[in-house]
Amino acid sequence: MLWHPILIGVWLTDLSVALLMLSAAWTALKMTVAWRPDAPSADQLRLERSAEDLPLKARWAALLLLAATVLLAVALTNVLPAHVPGAMCATGVLQAMGSAGRRLLTLRGMALLALFICQVIGAIDRHEPRSLLAPAMARAILIAQPPLWLSQWAFLEAINRLRPHAAVDCCALLYERSGGLAGRPGSMPITDAFWMALLLAASAGVLALAARIRWGRPPQRSVMAGGLALLAGFWCVLAATCLKKVFAGYIYQVPSHECLYCLFLLQHGAVGFPIFGALAMVLAEGLACWTAALIGERRRPLADAARQRASSAALRIMAASVAFLIMAGMPALLWRWRFGVWIG
Repeated sequence: MLWHPILIGVWLTDLSVALLMLSAAWTALKMTVAWRPDAPSADQLRLERSAEDLPLKARWAALLLLAATVLLAVALTNVLPAHVPGAMCATGVLQAMGSAGRRLLTLRGMALLALFICQVIGAIDRHEPRSLLAPAMARAILIAQPPLWLSQWAFLEAINRLRPHAAVDCCALLYERSGGLAGRPGSMPITDAFWMALLLAASAGVLALAARIRWGRPPQRSVMAGGLALLAGFWCVLAATCLKKVFAGYIYQVPSHECLYCLFLLQHGAVGFPIFGALAMVLAEGLACWTAALIGERRRPLADAARQRASSAALRIMAASVAFLIMAGMPALLWRWRFGVWIG
């Protein structure tokens, strides 16, 4: 077991999130059982007062969990490799953690998305004094509980598996196999051109659909927003694949090195944080757009607020996708302009 101070900070922050969510879960559970907005009883009034605290608790839990996740990313990529023999980046650290490391990242991402949806519901519900979305907020809080608590357990399991004396393999072999820098004059390599064409086509689809939702005539149908959410998810997977197979070589200036975790290293400018932040925003705002559209269709008094939230989500998707293309593609364009060849 390796308890580095930065890991203690992550664990203490996670503990604060767990306490907040435990309190919110108790209120949400009572709301699912005894919520009667048309019954002016003393119990209902107390429950409504407690329900007013749910968005605030969810907001603080989301902010603290996001801060802990960023701190964990810094630990995995720039701090812990020095304490794990053979590790150059988070690849080696996650190998030392075993399956618990991958499970930790997956569950934490799911918990962040669930809490983000809670923020969307709470922000729209603030436009209506009758708290029409209080039951939906309670259900969202309960849905966020399993990935949150499972990620807590996965974190402790992953830390328990860290052994400072056990060596691991990392991405050094990729550097050894890559040899020297290689260039291809003229056209881009066929496989790189294929991935780039696919990414540009998907990006055009995302931008067009997001622009339709942003500036199209209301009302917006939830089917269109759902299509944007699905397309945004596909685009994120495709963008990460292109980042690994095409863009990473230009950032590292080393062919055949496809480790995405090295993007977070300080020697590469820690570009992984803004790049993957843009991907996360596209995915999260796609879900937010879909959620807002569904609320607008099912709760007519909240239709205007929901439409505004869906519109802002579409704008953020456009901005984040363009930002990703600029951050990931600029090193390749600069390389081509400087040397007149593509890395092959």
